[in-house]
Amino acid sequence: METLRKLLKHPEFTAVLLLCCTALFGWPFISIPGPSSPAAMFVYLFLVWGAVIALLWLLAKACGDPSVENNSECGD
Repeated sequence: METLRKLLKHPEFTAVLLLCCTALFGWPFISIPGPSSPAAMFVYLFLVWGAVIALLWLLAKACGDPSVENNSECGD
């Protein structure tokens, strides 16, 4: 768990998260229309949205309390 906490504290992780989220949310709209239905796209986008919220929660949890003075390693 400590390794994950160290990974989440890196400022580069937020940039990687931004790029991954952009790719995951944009992919259904730029892909060639195929067998996927609007219902399947809704479920996909809902699941990706939930995963992003979970990652952001872990990121906030790893950085700790924002009122603490010594949180400079969290990308400030």
